[in-house]
Amino acid sequence: DETLPQIIYLVDACQSVGQISVNAIDMKCHALAATGRKYLRGPRGTGFLYIQHRIANILEPSHVDHAAAPVVKVMEQQSASSSLRGLEEESEFGLSHTYLPGAARFEFWEANVATRLGLGAAIDVSLALGMDTIERKCALLGGLLRQQLVMMEGVHVYHATSCACGIVTFYLDRNMDATTIKEMMQNGLQEEGFDDRSDHASLYCFHLSVVPATITPLDSSRTGLGERSLLRASVSYFNTEDEIKMFCKALKTVCKRA
Repeated sequence: DETLPQIIYLVDACQSVGQISVNAIDMKCHALAATGRKYLRGPRGTGFLYIQHRIANILEPSHVDHAAAPVVKVMEQQSASSSLRGLEEESEFGLSHTYLPGAARFEFWEANVATRLGLGAAIDVSLALGMDTIERKCALLGGLLRQQLVMMEGVHVYHATSCACGIVTFYLDRNMDATTIKEMMQNGLQEEGFDDRSDHASLYCFHLSVVPATITPLDSSRTGLGERSLLRASVSYFNTEDEIKMFCKALKTVCKRA
């Protein structure tokens, strides 16, 4: 009989899939989960799960419906006064169900077909461009942004020496809230010479997000920043060096204001 390994090796690849080449087989992981809305640039609410077939066939999902766990035998006739207590009482009531084989047992009957098609289209775009090409471009642009931020007074790049990718996390040594910095970067710089349409559009060229310390509690415990939030800029293969320069120009203006 198949048994579960003592430790299941599950990889959270949400920030990796669509940005770097990922091979679950080479990683020897039991399962890998990823979202579609990040570097794959697919619709929000989409994603996928890879799981080794032999592992999936042993696991019992926490939530199932009639698609993932179809009933294969109807219940015996019950009296009006009897109480039904669920699948765990199948031997008493004659109810029998089975899980679908493989990862399909984790799927639900109700799903948004349009967003699934959108995810498929996004994957097709990435494959057509080639993951090697995308990975090189993300690393190049991420490295350029990282280099420019390191040279800026008052800006500190977090994980400055880690593996180059398109994600660059940083904070200002000024006592300014990360959310306020983001809002100033994207909404409040028109009076500082960023009123040109192309300049202002460049501030939206890649995603800038606030990273609360509570999202990564273990890592945050080592930053020495306490409960302070970080800022994360995510560049992708379609970005340009000019957009990165414009972003850094805007950040310098924010630093002067602080």
